Amino acid sequence: MDQKVDDAPLAMTAIRTVNKTHSPHGVPSPLGASLLEDGTNFSLFSSCATGITISFFDHVDALVSQRSIRLDPAINRTGHYWHIFISGVKAGQIYGYRAEGPNDPQNGQCFDESKILIDPYGKAVAVGKNYSRGDACRPGDNTATSMKSVVADMALFDWDVS
Repeated sequence: MDQKVDDAPLAMTAIRTVNKTHSPHGVPSPLGASLLEDGTNFSLFSSCATGITISFFDHVDALVSQRSIRLDPAINRTGHYWHIFISGVKAGQIYGYRAEGPNDPQNGQCFDESKILIDPYGKAVAVGKNYSRGDACRPGDNTATSMKSVVADMALFDWDVS
């Protein structure tokens, strides 16, 4: 069902209210990694993804993830928003996404679940000593050489620009 643009502010208000008590399945708003008292809510938008996995790392140059969670589209997806709340995830946690979907470059869709992707709504990234942009363009897993997202505590940021 398509939602009219005029309905969006009302829908977002309802989502923010739910976010205060956070569902164990996560909530779609706000996008990105949102640090809460007892964990982090992760949310990203993809209208074409057929599957999303979030992977956590001990350090930016890790060869493999320490933990991966595949999101269940029945409970971790609202419309085109993929979301999950993960208890115990704190500021500084390094993470990335793997996205499944069509691989049809002629129509602008280049899904490759072997690639670690940064959070397009993330507030911080980590770039390791093994970073290689070229590895993102070549076939195969890029875990050891990819940039990764970092859960940021925005309350610690000094917003004073004077």
